[in-house]
Amino acid sequence: MRQKDGAVLFDLLEKERGVWTDSCVEDQIRCVISFANDPSSNKQWFDFKDERKKYPSNFLGIQKIDHGFVHEAKISVLTIFFNHL
Repeated sequence: MRQKDGAVLFDLLEKERGVWTDSCVEDQIRCVISFANDPSSNKQWFDFKDERKKYPSNFLGIQKIDHGFVHEAKISVLTIFFNHL
């Protein structure tokens, strides 16, 4: 997990699930990676918002849109995501 890229994992998650996923899930993934690298960190998921906003919005050719997909419960998406690591 330490060497993973949060943006790449998030894009792969959306591609695999085939649904729009709230961007705060990407922030949570980035937070998990950060914690894996520094367990003493006090950062929270929302501390990664600015970092996420610097990243291209269609990495790996996945076009992110705000409508048209089934909205999944965040906890379900995270559970599925972490079960595939």
